[in-house]
This record gives sequence, structure tokens and C-alpha cells, in this order.
Amino acid sequence: MRTGMQPREIDVSVLQRRLIQRGVLTASDLSRPSAPWVTLSGSKRGDGEWTLEAVVQPDRLSMLLDAMGTEEEGKALWWIWKAGDAALPALRLRFAAAQGFPRRGIALALALLGDRSGVPELIRSVIDRDEDGLPGVEARVPPRWIACLLGLQMLREPSCAAVLLDRLPPAKPAVRLTAYAEILHVLHYVIEVADRLLPAEQLKAVRAIEELLNPAGARRRLGFRRGDGRCAEGSVYSLEY
Repeated sequence: MRTGMQPREIDVSVLQRRLIQRGVLTASDLSRPSAPWVTLSGSKRGDGEWTLEAVVQPDRLSMLLDAMGTEEEGKALWWIWKAGDAALPALRLRFAAAQGFPRRGIALALALLGDRSGVPELIRSVIDRDEDGLPGVEARVPPRWIACLLGLQMLREPSCAAVLLDRLPPAKPAVRLTAYAEILHVLHYVIEVADRLLPAEQLKAVRAIEELLNPAGARRRLGFRRGDGRCAEGSVYSLEY
């Protein structure tokens, strides 16, 4: 349909009628309830097994927890996130007994729901640099320690800042992540937790990032811009928080 309009300007109802006329849609397609496309193995979209109402049932939550550390982990994390707080008791109980990759997956699920119970496992993953990828996903996705770092960033947990700053720039970039991508993930994390760092840690962050920006020893300075608009060190650059 050539109207000369941008997609966002098209009248949806007119487009739907044209698609029905051309046989792309049927009238019943416009009235049937939608179903989430994310399903675990053995299920199909629309079969009613995986819905926002069913996912909070104990048997469904148990299946999601069983998927941690497997190729189904990504889908399970999505459903746990949709389940929300109703999933927390089962997550905490399973986390207490879990080991290895399943324990890390449950820690990520807890972080998605704003729960800090899995923070020690997330910190371990970042410090140990877990280089494996999400099971069943293409090889060049970010390593799992980055996923754990994002979980810590969501929780605004500053414990890994010093270790990560010592790694800037990364001496040996991960196979699954370029050095530039790793640096950006670390900087976003440091900015998010900046106001939770001790003054000495803030100064360390300033020095580490200055060195990253000015490897030749240029005189430009960096600091943290505070709520009053002033910037520590009287610097030209600033990390906002």
C-alpha cells in the first residue's frame, strides 16, 4: 500500500482491512487472544500451557527452575521475570541448594526481580570471569560474567568496582566480547554505582578512567559530578551520578 506516509502514521484499522482483503489475515485473527511466543521445549505457542496466569503455578515454576543452566535458561529467565514476585519464594528456596551453572542462573533470576539473595554468586561470576555463553545461543554473545555484571548494575551493588577498574583496559579480551565492549560495560556499571563507592574508591575510578582516556599522559582531568554541579578534582570530564 503506497500512501507516502511513515509506518507510524498509517491507520492500523485500514491496514488490517487491506490485509484481510488480500488473504494475509482472517477476520478471526483480529479477535483471537494473543499468546506469548516464548515456550519451553515440548510446548507450542497457543496451546495454553504457558500463559501469564499459568506461569505462577508451583509446577510451572519448578519447570522454570529446572531449566537453569540448560539451553532453556534464557526462556526460563523471561518467564520468571513475567511471573514477578510470585516466583521469589521458590527461587530463594532453590538457590539455597543449587550449585554450579543452575545456581548462577537462579542468581540472575533473583536480580531480575530486584532480590539481592544471589549477589554473592553474581560477584563470584564477575571476579572469576565466567567466559561461557548462554547455553544454546550463538558463540559470540557476551560471556555470562557480563550478564552477572548487569544484574549487579540493576541492584546497584558496588562490590566489583575495584576489581573491574584494575582490569581496565582488559589485558586479554574475551573470545565472546571485544575489548571496547567490555570497557563500555564496566564504565556503565561504575557510573551506576558511583554514589555508593567510598571516596577512596571514587578516586581510584577517576584515576583508572583518566589513564584509559589519556594513555599518553595528557593533562586532562576527570571527576565525579555531584548533585551541586561541582566536579571532584575540578575536572574537564565528569562521570554523572
